[in-house]
Amino acid sequence: MIWDAPLGWHAAAVVRPRITIRYEGETIGDFSADFFVDGGVIAEVKAVRAINSEHEKQLVHYLSATGIDIGLLLNFGSPRLEFRRKARLYLPHSGRSGNGKRQDGQD
Repeated sequence: MIWDAPLGWHAAAVVRPRITIRYEGETIGDFSADFFVDGGVIAEVKAVRAINSEHEKQLVHYLSATGIDIGLLLNFGSPRLEFRRKARLYLPHSGRSGNGKRQDGQD
């Protein structure tokens, strides 16, 4: 599925893909994410009263198990859309310069 927007960008998403889980280089299973966007973002969709820490932990576990760096948690169950962006690795803001590059050279 590909979406084209008026500004000229597009995104490709796979709905309910099977994603391989690896541990120490060995395949140990797979799971279905809600969406897999542009080959590098897991989008997990919820319909609950509010996002809680358990939902956030679940997404981070998915990221860790798959090696995917970025995840989005979307909740359509609250009066207003809620979302959280999560990263597999913690990158503190103090480790980046004003231009978004890491100061230690590890991009």
